[in-house]
Amino acid sequence: MESTKRITTGQEAAQAMGDAFIISERDNGEKFYHLRDGSPEWMTDVCRKAHGEMFPDDWRYQFISDAVDILAESDDWDEARDEVEADIYTSQLTAWLASRTGRYSYCDQYVEEMGADGDTLARISGGQWMERCEVFGLVAEALGDIGDSQEDDEA
Repeated sequence: MESTKRITTGQEAAQAMGDAFIISERDNGEKFYHLRDGSPEWMTDVCRKAHGEMFPDDWRYQFISDAVDILAESDDWDEARDEVEADIYTSQLTAWLASRTGRYSYCDQYVEEMGADGDTLARISGGQWMERCEVFGLVAEALGDIGDSQEDDEA
């Protein structure tokens, strides 16, 4: 599926990457996000950058997909960050928290930066929002670099 269209802006890169994400189902019925087979290597590079120090993670792939969808629709990426939201269902929030032992640190970070008001679910939601914002920033930076490198190549 290697694209022949030249990507010239971060927004075009976000749109192309959003189109490449699909949702599949494992044998146990669990759904997961991933890039289509044959997607350009730069998309895999963006996913790796958005994972940071984390090994491949289903939640991160979902957050990456959500981020590229937001970025593809926005002309102002600074304002687009305001569109990042945590899940609203308790089952999703607790599944996110339980999926990796280090995720509690996002909840701690949320309480430290935003205050300790709210119940436990509000803190978990805030923690997920913190991780989603982190992923959003990493994706935006990586996609912006792709647009910038394309412009440099043309100069």
